[in-house]
Amino acid sequence: METKLVFREQNYKKCNFHTHSLFCDGKNTLEQMVQSAIDRNFDQLGFSSHTMFPGKTNWHMCPENYFTYILLVKKLAKKHKGVIDIFCGLEADYIPGFTVPSYKTYELFDIDFMIGSVHYIYFDKGKRFTIDGPVDEVAQGLNEVFAGDGKKYVQTYFELQKQMAKNFDFDIIAHPDLVRKRNDVLHFFNENDGWYKRELEDAAKVFAQSGKIVEINTGGMARDDLKDAYPSDDFLRLLYKYDVPIMINSDSHSFETLDFAFDFAKTKAQNIGYDKFMCF
Repeated sequence: METKLVFREQNYKKCNFHTHSLFCDGKNTLEQMVQSAIDRNFDQLGFSSHTMFPGKTNWHMCPENYFTYILLVKKLAKKHKGVIDIFCGLEADYIPGFTVPSYKTYELFDIDFMIGSVHYIYFDKGKRFTIDGPVDEVAQGLNEVFAGDGKKYVQTYFELQKQMAKNFDFDIIAHPDLVRKRNDVLHFFNENDGWYKRELEDAAKVFAQSGKIVEINTGGMARDDLKDAYPSDDFLRLLYKYDVPIMINSDSHSFETLDFAFDFAKTKAQNIGYDKFMCF
């Protein structure tokens, strides 16, 4: 029986485990992403197509393509062995009552790792919206679903994050405070408020108890949505306080941003006290 790969804390290596391609909403092929990683001297590269098995949207991978995706990633791993270590993963959405990020859910598929994500704050046949959707979509959803109550919206988001971390078997928690993404424009909450800081501390405690890895994600910076990475410095300090392991990921959707702001993210982590990062 093949032994499952294990993430371990080690000195910094140049790795990215949050990588998209044309199999979901990325802009480049798997091969183009690998070549970019080689050119940029990566040690390890993990692919993580968006999934919401058994369903899909226009930005999730089609279920009928899962086996092809996995086969091609593993072929690339074999082709480039000795130059770069390549791993096959999924970024699986948590949508209560519909899909969960769990190895049991994806047991048909031979993957090396799984990222758990909360993108949808509300999802049904007639009305849905994503936390990181366009500004107009988030504003409309905030008004229609939460009657403009930003506090309730944010609390709902963190409740979903905590449910996901506590209840399901996956490896990495994606962009843990993604709800910040549209706040600079819509101003629906204040990050300095006491209730928000309590939400962060509660989430940090749950993440620590779950044993999951939390990523420092530079994707919002690469797409000019934020001037900072996820999580915020305040949140990262709490993660450090509770000994939550971290890794640096770009959430890259194109070969050009594969290592976007990695030096920034590494310095951000080290300034807070982290000196080890998770990789295979």
